[in-house]
Formats: sequence, C-alpha cells, structure tokens
Amino acid sequence: MQGARSSGSEAYFLCAAANQGEWNAADGRHAAPGLAKRGPPLPVRGSNPDPVPPARGSPVKKTGRKTKRDWAVGCAGFGVKLEDYFEKFGAVEVQETFLEPPARRTLERWRRMAPESFAFVVRAWQLLTHPEDAAGYRRMRCLPEWAEKARVGFFRPGDQLRRAWESVRETCEVLAARAVVFDTPASFTPGPEHRENLVRFFSDLPRGREHLVWQPEGMWEEEEVASLCKELELIPAMDPLVSSLSPGKVFYFRFPTRTRVRGRYTEDDFFRIVQALEAKKRAGKEGFFIWSAPDGWLDARRFQSWLATGQSS
Repeated sequence: MQGARSSGSEAYFLCAAANQGEWNAADGRHAAPGLAKRGPPLPVRGSNPDPVPPARGSPVKKTGRKTKRDWAVGCAGFGVKLEDYFEKFGAVEVQETFLEPPARRTLERWRRMAPESFAFVVRAWQLLTHPEDAAGYRRMRCLPEWAEKARVGFFRPGDQLRRAWESVRETCEVLAARAVVFDTPASFTPGPEHRENLVRFFSDLPRGREHLVWQPEGMWEEEEVASLCKELELIPAMDPLVSSLSPGKVFYFRFPTRTRVRGRYTEDDFFRIVQALEAKKRAGKEGFFIWSAPDGWLDARRFQSWLATGQSS
C-alpha cells in the first residue's frame, strides 16, 4: 500500500496546502473539532487548582513493581497554544487528521516544536471510516479527485481506501506517530458486511511501528470487540471506568464527556484508572491516557500531576 502518490493525490494535497492558512492561525494552532475557547482553570476541592506537572512534555514513566512504564498523558486535540501544550503534556490525539491531512509543512512544524519523546497519535482520516453523510465531510476544504463520495467510509475495499491509507501513513511518518486511532461511527454496525470489510482491511494492512487502535461506537458487544482486536492485532480504545474489557500490555484509555455527569474527575477516579492496569499481571507497560472532553485538558493535567507525585503507587 505504500508508494509514490498519483497525480490526483498530489493535486489534492496542493489544494489542502493552498487552504492551509486556517490551520496556521495567529496563535499558532488550529482548534480541534468541537472545542470551544477555554476559560481559566477551575479550582478543584482538596487539590492544587492549577497543578503543573514537572515533566516537559515527556511521557509519564512510573517504576512500580520494579518495572519501567511508558505512560503518555494528553488530550484529543491541542485545545491550547502549541507551545503551552508541548510544555505540559506528553501526547496528543491529533484531530485535524480526521477531517483531511494537514499540509506537510504544518506537520513538520509540530514535530519540530514537540520534545523528542512526545507521542503523536493520528486520528485516521474519515474517508476510511465514515460514510458520505457524516458531518465531517461538510467541513472538508475539498474532496480528493480520486474519491467517489458514495464509496467512502466503512473500510469499503477499493483504490480509494488504499489511497486514503497512504495519506495517513505519510502523516504518521512525518510526525513519527506512535499510534493511529480508527473510530468507527454508530452506523458501522456489527453486521456481516462491516465485519468482512474490517477484517479484510486490517488483515491486508502492512504493519509499521505504529500501534493500531480501534474505537467502535454503537451496538458492538465488548466480547466481540475483544475477539476482533485479538485476531487483528488491534488495541481497543476503552474507558476503564465503565468498560469490562481487560487492558493488555499496550493500552489506550480514552475519557469522553459522557463519563462524568457533572464536575471534574476525582482522585478516586484516578486511582480506579490505574487499578484497572494493576489488576492484570503484565498489563499497562506502555499506553495512553487521552481526555477527549472539550475541557479535558484540565483533568489531564491533574491526572498527570497526580501520577508524577507518586500517589498511584
């Protein structure tokens, strides 16, 4: 699947680059989809209202049970100025890559600004996962000339699936990404055709160094998700506070808005999150804690500070 782009793909990226100005706003960032302008952090009862993790953007590493752990804490989308984000966090799930691949110069700038140990996670392009009626297509600047709108999404086999994946792989190479997240919509139901598309795509996919993460929405049973992830060598994205899935050696924890009906995450929540890893032997040596709520960066900072102080041991 890897190789040189066709002229159609080149034309598309020229189109994306021509419209890249919106990505390079005056504050040096592009807000992730759906994120509102941030206000000041809210005080949290019983804790420092604005804790600052001591690490400079590097993944959190713990030494419990005499084993070294590579834990990266971050958010879905930057949410704040790039300089501040790279200063405070060790990972990001890049949201811009879902709508369409950013210009190469933008990706290179992000990689230069980030610490060497910073973990980029790429959210897979919607052409791979979402059908033509998904809201994200209305936010695209231009559809690639090789894309047939009626055939996008749901891992439908064909040349455009290959081309879309090649674009994702090039993005991963520029960012030196550590993972790719494929989130499938609720309309990607657990029927025979969708299962077949999923299995075919990941079975035929040449593997690179990136972890492949699957986050299904909708009616998928957790047992079936676990079985498919094992068969296809995928990592299931999960919320350990509500999921019954067992994390593996490499995990991907994602915390959505719906987890908390009101208020911030508590230290009890933090303890339960880490306990989900401690409960299974050899689980959690490497992984990601990603907050996806609009103001999730507040909880992500508190959790990272909580880990850094050793309160999880």
